[in-house]
Amino acid sequence: GGSGKPGLATAHVRVQHTGPAHLTSQPTVAPVFKMPSTRALVVGSGIAGLTTARALQRRGLDVVVAAREWSARTTSAGAGGLWMPFHAEPADAVARWASVTLSCLLEEQRSSAALGAFIESLPATELFRAEAPPPPPPWASDPRLVFEACSGDPAAALARRGASTLVRIPSEYRSSWLWNSLVV
Repeated sequence: GGSGKPGLATAHVRVQHTGPAHLTSQPTVAPVFKMPSTRALVVGSGIAGLTTARALQRRGLDVVVAAREWSARTTSAGAGGLWMPFHAEPADAVARWASVTLSCLLEEQRSSAALGAFIESLPATELFRAEAPPPPPPWASDPRLVFEACSGDPAAALARRGASTLVRIPSEYRSSWLWNSLVV
């Protein structure tokens, strides 16, 4: 298989779902043929392109990234995301997926000068009006998050962690969850 152009190889994959769609955590990818090349060309230098390039590098391929624009001139430079599993179901599966994603992001932050510079650890909070916060979600048990359920003034709880609030937290919020999150 190939693209018809010398030096460019393409791989076709077939995605197979194992089990009912709502119970399947990940599709199984079965290669239709094996690529003989140890080189890959990734087109695009946004977050999708750079993440793909890193994944291919980890699998032992020599990767070249080709892009019309680089770094601050890409759409991804203005986009961002906060790592937080939030309120999704099924809770046990979300906790597993969140843990895998957190591990990948932390590893990328430690190991990659290219992508790691775009991943920052910052305190995160979710505010509640009740005197006491609800029970922590399953993902909160990960010790890397330093999760804390706090009763009382959320701004004071953030200050105890050395975080300053840039906005005034309305007085009706009387409890919070705090954790160390990642911003990409």
